[in-house]
Amino acid sequence: MRGSSAAPIILTPFNYRFGRIAGLELTSNYDVKNFSAYGNVALQTADGKDVESSQFNFTAQELAYIADNYIHLDHEERVSASGGVSYAWLATRFNLDMIFGTGLRDNLQLVAPSPTVP
Repeated sequence: MRGSSAAPIILTPFNYRFGRIAGLELTSNYDVKNFSAYGNVALQTADGKDVESSQFNFTAQELAYIADNYIHLDHEERVSASGGVSYAWLATRFNLDMIFGTGLRDNLQLVAPSPTVP
């Protein structure tokens, strides 16, 4: 039996003429005797403006909106976090780690709803 996965949301790639990205990362480490811990959190935003290729993916209203407004990119990872603890007991080290991330689009809405034109 063959495995299957969901189809990609964007079937044809496209490019933006302008892009901007910004982020913030905080990290911390703690060590005392046999115990250690670490934590990391990152916040990020990525926006694009003015579709430059494969415009057929969009309606005329969407293209007009994107030409004048930055929109969030579909692969923008807004929040990521990781952390862990470690403890050495006798000749054994015990570890616990975690990782979390967001960012992949889960719907087909490509841009903010365009205002209705009278």
